[in-house]
Amino acid sequence: MQSRKIVALALFVTMLLVILIPLVILESRRTPDWQAEFERYLEISETSVADGQLVEVAEAQHPEYFDAQLLIDVPTGWSWGGIDVPFPEKVRCIRIEEEPDSQYLFIGYHDDGLWHVGWLVHEFCEYVGKEERQALLTKLGCDSWVEVSD
Repeated sequence: MQSRKIVALALFVTMLLVILIPLVILESRRTPDWQAEFERYLEISETSVADGQLVEVAEAQHPEYFDAQLLIDVPTGWSWGGIDVPFPEKVRCIRIEEEPDSQYLFIGYHDDGLWHVGWLVHEFCEYVGKEERQALLTKLGCDSWVEVSD
C-alpha cells in the first residue's frame, strides 16, 4: 500500500515537471509585452530604426513623476482609443540614437481597473524643449540604459 502511494506521487511529480518545464522555457523566450507594443508603434508611426541604430531602454525608477502634460499618447490599437488614459503603474524610457540628437519615447503600463489594461507608447509634444525632456528623464530616474536586442 505504501509503495503504491510513493509510485503515484512520483508519477504525479514527473507529469507536473513534464508539463511545467516546457512552459517555463517558452515563457522565458517570449517577447516582453512592452517590446511588442514598441514594435507595433514603429510599424504605424513615421519613426524608423535603421539597421545598426542603437535602441536602449531604461525602467523608470520613479514612475510617479510621469508628466502627461508633456506627452502625447500614441495608441497602436483600439484598446486605448477614445478614453482618458489612467496614470501608468510602470514606465519604460526608450532612447533611439539618431544623429545629431536622440529621440525619446515612453511606454507606460496603464490599468483603468475595468476593461483597459496594457502598455501604451507616449511621445513628447512638439513644444517640449531639450531641457524639459532631460528634466523629465532625470525625475523619472531613467538612468540605467540597456540595449534592446532584436
